[in-house]
Amino acid sequence: MAVRTAARTALAAGLAATAVWSGAGPAAATGPGDRVGNPTWRANAVLLDEAQGALVDLTVAEAAAAGTTLTVDLFLAGWACTVDGQPEVADVVRLQSARVVGTFTYTCTEDTGGGQGLAPGALDGTLSLDVAWTGVGPAIEQPLFDGAVGRYVVREAVVTAEASMAGDVSSRLEANAGHLARESTVIPPGRLR
Repeated sequence: MAVRTAARTALAAGLAATAVWSGAGPAAATGPGDRVGNPTWRANAVLLDEAQGALVDLTVAEAAAAGTTLTVDLFLAGWACTVDGQPEVADVVRLQSARVVGTFTYTCTEDTGGGQGLAPGALDGTLSLDVAWTGVGPAIEQPLFDGAVGRYVVREAVVTAEASMAGDVSSRLEANAGHLARESTVIPPGRLR
């Protein structure tokens, strides 16, 4: 009887270890927004001024290990732009809300390179942002990318923005789209070495 009990215990332990490594155990049974791995909370918004041909793609991400990061991409038709600076506020509160406040500098150069030996044209100025996200509706699990193992949960958000560009380009940007997300990835068993 003791041999059968020990064999059952060993079999159960082996199955439990297999279930956890394959992603099938308790971690896979959790609902959207529950903890798997080390989550990264994100808020993304697209701000647009169609008249000026200006678009800002804004992402704030908060991860336990890396802290808060902010990505501000500025797109102007016919120009290659970079944005520099640090936000005054950059915060994500899970799938509930987020906020970014700050003034950044931008520099853009002509995509054409100036042509016929001329130096490319340049644009400089500031980009002022006060953007807030408020989650609405349910959190929905989405498929992961590149064969990663983990979870990606998205919640639509109402985005309010006071965003403007000053300097060589004068523009008032409006919120066009936005969402909040939670990403948790774990390393698949075959990739451990």
